[in-house]
Amino acid sequence: MSFDAPFLRQSLLDAAVEGDLDAVVHTLDEGGASIANLIDSVDAATGLTALHHSCMRGFVEIVCYLVRHGAAVGICDHEGETALHLAAQYDQVEAAKLLVSCGANIQHATIATGDTPLHYACRAGAIQVAVFLVSLGQSVHDLNVSRVFA
Repeated sequence: MSFDAPFLRQSLLDAAVEGDLDAVVHTLDEGGASIANLIDSVDAATGLTALHHSCMRGFVEIVCYLVRHGAAVGICDHEGETALHLAAQYDQVEAAKLLVSCGANIQHATIATGDTPLHYACRAGAIQVAVFLVSLGQSVHDLNVSRVFA
């Protein structure tokens, strides 16, 4: 079966948004040898990957599947946000734990604002993720560009 890369890319992103693990698996299987290129495909408008979408929505099974198959945990969207920033913003603590266990940088700051995942968690009132990040040693005294503490 020949594959249409743009179609598969959009299918993967749609499946991640919908939380459809079977569709994620099927799409990546159809991608075959190009799974490495497909798994980190970005939405042209936002820069979000399937991993970003899955993390912000708390679809931990999909997050696990994607990272197990090589999804890069440090890719930034157009705002400079990693999947961990979005997991923090939406208080998805299990997704955050999984990302950190796979090497996500808890101190990564966005380029525009200098916000770390802890800044995102605190601003959103995401207590579980904030406590988790602090337990890993993330400082509440880190300043962002606006000179605001986490």
